[in-house]
Amino acid sequence: MIAEMKNNRPHPLSWRLWGLLLLVAMVWLIEAYDIGLTGTVLPSLKAQWHLSAWQSSAVVSAPTLGVALGVFPAGILADKLGRKTILQVALLYYTTLTVLTGLSDNWTMFVILRFLAGLGLGATFPIPYTLFAELAPSHARGRSAGILDAFLSIGYFTSPFLASWIIPYGGSGGWRQMFYLGAFGYLVLIAIMRFVPESPMWLSQTRSTVIPSSKKLWSPTFRRQTAMLWIAFPAVLLLFYVIMNFMPSLLLKEGFSAHQALLFASLIMAASIPGKLIESWLVERIGRKPLLISFTLLAGLFALLFSHLHQYSEIIMAGMALSFFGIAVDPAMKIFTAEQYPTAIRAKGVGAAEAVARLLGGALAPFILEQALSSSGIQGTLIFTAVITWLGTLALSLWAKETRFVALG
Repeated sequence: MIAEMKNNRPHPLSWRLWGLLLLVAMVWLIEAYDIGLTGTVLPSLKAQWHLSAWQSSAVVSAPTLGVALGVFPAGILADKLGRKTILQVALLYYTTLTVLTGLSDNWTMFVILRFLAGLGLGATFPIPYTLFAELAPSHARGRSAGILDAFLSIGYFTSPFLASWIIPYGGSGGWRQMFYLGAFGYLVLIAIMRFVPESPMWLSQTRSTVIPSSKKLWSPTFRRQTAMLWIAFPAVLLLFYVIMNFMPSLLLKEGFSAHQALLFASLIMAASIPGKLIESWLVERIGRKPLLISFTLLAGLFALLFSHLHQYSEIIMAGMALSFFGIAVDPAMKIFTAEQYPTAIRAKGVGAAEAVARLLGGALAPFILEQALSSSGIQGTLIFTAVITWLGTLALSLWAKETRFVALG
């Protein structure tokens, strides 16, 4: 399965590995569609249920809090039971909870179901890039992660794009139809069960060693990279959550209509797709650390610029640039995280970093941002975003070590 090097030149990925990559990428596509539903239905929920700022914050934060709580246990279980097993269980679970969310009668029921679905979404998030870090050859790990992550952006684009047509013209139940479409996950699950293999690295490791405790993440060997990841990953991920959860609301505040806000939010999200494809090429040529630092610095700058623009065309262009750099940096961060740990604790390390990132960058920070958006407006919200992003850049600059072409143990 894993390609080899001959004459110091890397072989291209096999057709079988490409097929597996695209199939696992479909898991992320429907997961991204699911997560993107929060921002796309929020204006409808505010209007239908007359939500306060605090209730709106809970809608935004509930699924992400579930993600944060679901990621780390899934990492532990993936090291014990296998990558594929946890992927299948989590996919079945969150697909079912997503469909059920469409039946919500009130804000309380909606928030509870979104939180419960988030537990499954969190369990799914780290598995695809952990699996492909162990399937792909060393010269293509970053490229594989970039392609995988591009499907996340396709899902994030699909959610507001479909919503821009379904919600305005679907009556009071338009937002419910968006959740019912999540049933597509059942078809992907069947394909995963049939075609995706278990990680050969994991199979080999479990036959020969005892799985170490999670405490090893903070042992002298790994504490530096663990600390660096727990600072940088939340800062990088915050950019994504700002764009995904708040872009429709930001555009509404700038004077766009409901249809325009959702449509242009989808176009802004779509800018991350070429960003990730370019990232997948750059990350194997300039390395993980230079790419992470340069993309996050630029994303912070475009966040500040966005907050000072007023012309519709300028706002959309700045938003697309913010998405291009701020979301396209994610696959580099993810594969860089997976490369920090050996196979025996890789899923634990990835799960722990994702959990902290989702809790701080995805749940706590957006909760603060929803309050800031109500009280301080767009400028205060995006200044906060830029500052946090640059703190993550500082941690990467000081403590990150390059892992390009490093063989995984």
